[in-house]
Amino acid sequence: MLPGFLEYSLAGKALEKKIWNLEVVDIRFFAEDKHSTVDDVPYGGGAGMIMRPDVIGSAVDSVFSAHKNTRFIYMTPSGTKFNQ
Repeated sequence: MLPGFLEYSLAGKALEKKIWNLEVVDIRFFAEDKHSTVDDVPYGGGAGMIMRPDVIGSAVDSVFSAHKNTRFIYMTPSGTKFNQ
């Protein structure tokens, strides 16, 4: 999904010029159960799945410990609108 988007966008041109970089982390590596579960049902039931905060937290901590001066964008449904 990302390579196609980055190939034909301003972000892709900036990536090519090494103005920024992209590192993708497989969060399943940070799951501690035998099935590498990264999501769970919402508290109280209901439709959909939510990401497990313990797994996300471990993955984020790992990135920050490996790259001290990094910026991190994590989008959530309740976050601020992200635009130019």
